[in-house]
Amino acid sequence: MDTLKTCLALEIVLLGMLSGFQTVTSSRPTIVPDTREVVIEKHSRFNVSCTGSSEVAWTGPEYDNIIFVQTDFHTKTLIIDNASAENTGFYTCEYKTPSGDAMEEEAEIYIFVPDPEVPFVPEAAYGSQVPTDINENVIPCRVTNPKSHVVLWRADTGAEVAGLYDSTLGFIGNFSAGHYVCQTIANGVVTDSPTYTVDNLRESSDFHVDVRASHVSVRAGDPFNISCLAPTGPFYEQQWSHPRKQAEHADQLKQVFGHSTVYTLKVAKAALQDGGEYECSIIHSLRGVSRTQRVTVTVYPAGSFLSLQHGLAAVEFAELLEERLFQVNIHAHPAPSVTWLKDGTPIDDHGHDVFSKTIHIEGIRYQSTLTLTRPTEEDSGNYTISASSDSSSPASAHFSFLLRVKTPSRALLPLQSPEISPAREDMVVPLHSSFQLSCRGEAELLWDTPLLQAPDWEGPVEDNSGLFVSSITVGNATAAHTGFYTCYYASSNSTEDELEESSIYVYVPDPNVPFVPSVIPYANHVLSDQEEMEIQCRVTDPSANVTLLNIDTQRVVPSLYDSKRGAVGFFSSGTYVCRAVLSGQEHLSEEYIVHGWTGGSGLQVDLQASRAALLVGESLVVTCVARGSEMLEDLWKYPGKMAQRGVKTVRENKKEQEIRYTLTIPQASTKDSGIYACSITDIMSSDTQTKEVTVTVYERPFVSLTPMFTHSQFAELDEVKEFGIIIDTYPAARVTWLKGGAVLSDISAEITSSLQQISATRYRSVLRLIRAKEEDSGNYSIRVENGNQTQSFNFSLQVKVPVEIVNLMELHHGSSSGESVVCISRGRPIPEVEWYTCSSIKQCANDSSRWIRLPVNSSDITVETHINEDNNLESQVIFAKLDSTLSVRCLARNELANASREVKLVSNALQSELTVAAAVLVLLVIVIVSLIILVVIWKQKPRYEIRWRVIESISPDGHEYIYVDPMQLPYDSHWEFPRDGLVLGRVLGSGAFGKVVEGTAYGLSRSQPVMKVAVKMLKPTARSSEKQALMSELKIMTHLGPHLNIVNLLGACTKSGPIYIITEYCLHGDLVNYLHKNRERFLSRNPEKVKKELDIFGLDPADQSSRSYVILSFESKGDYMDMKQADGTQYVPMLELSDASKYSHVQENYDRPPSHKHKSLSGELHPLCPRKSNSELTL
Repeated sequence: MDTLKTCLALEIVLLGMLSGFQTVTSSRPTIVPDTREVVIEKHSRFNVSCTGSSEVAWTGPEYDNIIFVQTDFHTKTLIIDNASAENTGFYTCEYKTPSGDAMEEEAEIYIFVPDPEVPFVPEAAYGSQVPTDINENVIPCRVTNPKSHVVLWRADTGAEVAGLYDSTLGFIGNFSAGHYVCQTIANGVVTDSPTYTVDNLRESSDFHVDVRASHVSVRAGDPFNISCLAPTGPFYEQQWSHPRKQAEHADQLKQVFGHSTVYTLKVAKAALQDGGEYECSIIHSLRGVSRTQRVTVTVYPAGSFLSLQHGLAAVEFAELLEERLFQVNIHAHPAPSVTWLKDGTPIDDHGHDVFSKTIHIEGIRYQSTLTLTRPTEEDSGNYTISASSDSSSPASAHFSFLLRVKTPSRALLPLQSPEISPAREDMVVPLHSSFQLSCRGEAELLWDTPLLQAPDWEGPVEDNSGLFVSSITVGNATAAHTGFYTCYYASSNSTEDELEESSIYVYVPDPNVPFVPSVIPYANHVLSDQEEMEIQCRVTDPSANVTLLNIDTQRVVPSLYDSKRGAVGFFSSGTYVCRAVLSGQEHLSEEYIVHGWTGGSGLQVDLQASRAALLVGESLVVTCVARGSEMLEDLWKYPGKMAQRGVKTVRENKKEQEIRYTLTIPQASTKDSGIYACSITDIMSSDTQTKEVTVTVYERPFVSLTPMFTHSQFAELDEVKEFGIIIDTYPAARVTWLKGGAVLSDISAEITSSLQQISATRYRSVLRLIRAKEEDSGNYSIRVENGNQTQSFNFSLQVKVPVEIVNLMELHHGSSSGESVVCISRGRPIPEVEWYTCSSIKQCANDSSRWIRLPVNSSDITVETHINEDNNLESQVIFAKLDSTLSVRCLARNELANASREVKLVSNALQSELTVAAAVLVLLVIVIVSLIILVVIWKQKPRYEIRWRVIESISPDGHEYIYVDPMQLPYDSHWEFPRDGLVLGRVLGSGAFGKVVEGTAYGLSRSQPVMKVAVKMLKPTARSSEKQALMSELKIMTHLGPHLNIVNLLGACTKSGPIYIITEYCLHGDLVNYLHKNRERFLSRNPEKVKKELDIFGLDPADQSSRSYVILSFESKGDYMDMKQADGTQYVPMLELSDASKYSHVQENYDRPPSHKHKSLSGELHPLCPRKSNSELTL
């Protein structure tokens, strides 16, 4: 009997734990684009979508330009239109209905909107207050541009403060109390943030809130106020909380009195629904601390009313000679009249042993108390409280109860076990008959029955003998009523060894139900134990012959069978079944699983569907894999469970220690759409995990498009532009992007497209322009094909191009037709053209205000505008009559730039005079030019051409040389420097076909990120031979390497444009000018001249074999100059091989250079580089 009660209680507790431990886990929402931080341009439009397994919501900065679009139940899109610096911040996507850890069920993205005019994100008014903390605090000076460099200063001392800076949070550190300012530089302008005050607010977490009501009880129609007293400060926030029906028409007031603030909720006319609890919450926004106080207001009707509230039972008990109080609460208006009666006789309010007292608590609340100071048996009886109100419409109420004073013998003697009638250990009740059991005891009694829901039973009633009697009645006995019926005391101080309960076992034989059905979950699971085990296959007929079988071995298992307990004994792990023989027929019970002791890891459940989306008629397979203990119980919930559309199979994999539960629906229909849930319960630990998967069955294939942009799109020049579109389709569709009807992959390699799958039926396709160009403008479309269904979306793209004037020309129409000027401009958007004139040409050149705008289409001036065949804007202004010479300006503008050009018009009156003068002038010019040509031809000398030559010694004694064509030298690409890192400046010098300009190189040297350099280049008129000469010079300089006596090479630009040679920038100016200015110093002869010359030019007669030379040769002669390496190093790049020519593979035939003759130097040479030098002569 004890075993059955213990098992029943254990299973009930286990069932409750199952219901409490069922959890549904969900995955983190997905944000597209999948990046933690993103930078968008000011005034741009930006979309970000969030998709989850259930409905999601966005939280973040709230402004008017932020729009939320619910594309479907699981996806919500955040759209920022006309982005500004205020939109910089965190945006969090989370589930509307969380089912687990909030941090695990949310995703966030941080958006930057750089604005040079607003480098710091605007903060709320209280955001400048920063509390100190023991660990760390944050000064929230966030920047709009993540690349900004920010420093922190003490505003009171001006000292820089060190701290870790995070562009999404601000400065993080342990800052002392004081005033702080953040500083950054945007577009060369130094900008300070607002001043942040770090306060010592540790004590701010200990503040008090007081809530009071003007009246706790209010008559309907009368006014009342709720006041909330809180501290004053910018970081204290107040909030009222009460049911929506309360205080619907209330006014909220706020009054500040020094360090305290009073928040008032004012109700002018109370209604019945205004009664209830009112809550005031004060939140310290910086500390995250809140305080809450409540007050209850009762609103009663305008008329009279009366009600009693008590916690008394129909029968109450009192101990002998121990004081006993009975209290009743009364709600009444007006004040009630209260009378207590015993057995119909009023009780004297001024008595000594028994008396009553009624007091007014507040408002409409009253309390009446009946006191028995020393109760005796004579005080037992029927007590009644009667209350009434004296008014024009009187109200009354009353309540009665029976009081029994316990006698000394019954109070002092220990309780005896209750007695059950009939007094038997067991009884057999016929099927579908009725039976009654009675129990008698000395205290209140309760019943324990085989069913979870007890049959009809009568509460304990005390009979004439002073004992309590409780009966239980079963009207229609079934096999389920078979079991123990136990009667026990509701509360007792007896020990476990004392008899406090009595039981009887009832059999209800049923030939169709030979075994008692189990009403306890998992009763068929049995844990192995070293002590006696029970397999509870109890029979309904005690005369049945029962044996225990092992299903795995199909053999009878020795055991002791008790019809009240089942099979008892020691059993190994396995599956068992009981076999009962009744009237010659065999009956088998349900299977019982005996589990061996299992440890291992905790419960792990994984649920997967073969497809989250499918069509009608396709097969659906949902697999639930459980890992953990062997004692597992599965429970499936799915749309077709009631119709039993799914076929469940179980497969155990002992090697992997997992059980695989598979649910299969052979031919799915639309009714099978919904949530499929698999709940796995570990019987041993009572742990339960539930996993869900959503499956949708579609009747037919479908496809739909949801663009994230409009039909008209614009892009800036060189902008990276993306166009995203959401595609809902099943099955998977074919996506094609087109431009002008042609597939984009066949048009441009700089336009890419991608397709990302978001869910089983949702995709996101993105068209990306890497660097938008003018030719990228046009009509685009996306075509999505799914079987016989096709959806498309068209949009136009216009790449914005700054305006440019292509041509400005004057057209002569003769003296009768006037003059006209044509201005051809291009740009996107199509530019607007305005015409201006100026009669004083010299003054207009320096003063733009003198230009006068032409009137459009007047009698003398006509303006015509149209788009020509090149898609350029062509504007023509026609002057009917031109009286004087004037300048005409064409001004073209669009939203990106302005452009203007001028032309001079000469009036027809002056043209005839100028014609004669021009004819004379032309003849004179022809004569002068002819003379000049003759003189030049007479004096012309052979043209010199620059030819670079490299000679190399090929003999041991150094007297044998060969020429090497510099064009055949290899060019080392390591000297190549990117053009975008070079900025050109003013011209330093120029020659016949080349020039040298000042430049600034970024990233040329690690030690000097920014370096001033000299850049050598060709003029536009240079010939191909001169280009080859410049390239030869570059190859020679790369071959020579660094040298003390030359302008050294730093880099070169030879690809995708003109050739640039980047050399050192010389600070001392032109060498020729320097020698002229210091000629006195160079005229003095030095006795060590010859030695110095040799030192300067690196001539060493003892070592002629290890020498390379560079010759700057002219057609008439070919001399060379020896180059000497800087002191302390040996640089012989052309003689890396001593016995063979280094350049034997470059050219087969070499010319013998002429003998080298030393020439005397006229003065001392200093290693000075010319600022302005002839480009043909500079190495």
